[in-house]
Amino acid sequence: MKYNGLVLLDKKEGQSTTREEVGLKRIFNTKKVGHAGTLDPFATGLIICGINKGTKLLNELESADKTYVAKLKFGFKTTSADITGEVVDKKEVDNHTEDEIKKILTSFIGESLQLPPMYSALKVNGVPLYKLARKDQIVERKKRKINIKSIELISYDKDKQELIFIATVSKGTYIRTLGEDIAQKLNELGTLVELRRTRVGKFNVKQAKKIENITQNDLIDIVEFYADITHVEIKGENDKRARNGADLKLDLIDSEVLIVDVNNQAIALYKNIDRGWFKVVKEFV
Repeated sequence: MKYNGLVLLDKKEGQSTTREEVGLKRIFNTKKVGHAGTLDPFATGLIICGINKGTKLLNELESADKTYVAKLKFGFKTTSADITGEVVDKKEVDNHTEDEIKKILTSFIGESLQLPPMYSALKVNGVPLYKLARKDQIVERKKRKINIKSIELISYDKDKQELIFIATVSKGTYIRTLGEDIAQKLNELGTLVELRRTRVGKFNVKQAKKIENITQNDLIDIVEFYADITHVEIKGENDKRARNGADLKLDLIDSEVLIVDVNNQAIALYKNIDRGWFKVVKEFV
């Protein structure tokens, strides 16, 4: 049996995202496994992995908003902006109030430009930045537009000079960089010491499992993924047309529909383009 769909994985601290995929390949007896949104080895939390044809769903999840809980510690700065990096600067920490911190956090809400960190998987001329950073090479990077949808203070420990915040952000936002920027606005040096992704789009980490607890029964199939849109069962000539990616005429006004066969297996996702004529957006055959 060939499995197609998504798996919600709760990544362990210290484990690479690709290493976690190795376990899924064994569980589902396949070589085709991908994921939406890499997490740094020190981070934990939700990674959505695609199995076989489920990998075709990942681009939708890549662009989804993501929520993180992060612990930021004041007083030092590292090469990677997280606890795994080498300390490059230290500074005595001033006293701050919770109201002051909340005001600073609120100032980040909305669209802004963010400079990607050197220790990231972003590629320049085909080479991941982190590989260049490991060779002490610093290259010019372009700032990217990001959107902080929400950000709130969870707690602030004056003795440990640590604050925990939760943020929902757009695609491409680096929480490590956000942490440094928060510290800078407070006239401090800061480094993330913990990071956990709790949500990707409509999926929550509470639905996820550690790799050792995942079984084939945890697969979210393609039909289930599209549970919130209309499913249209087709057969005969229309079945052939859908499997060949041809346009379909349907007596529907929905903006999108999932075409399924008589066995309730996903054939394709279609979009309404003109007065009931639907065009294929994504094929699953």
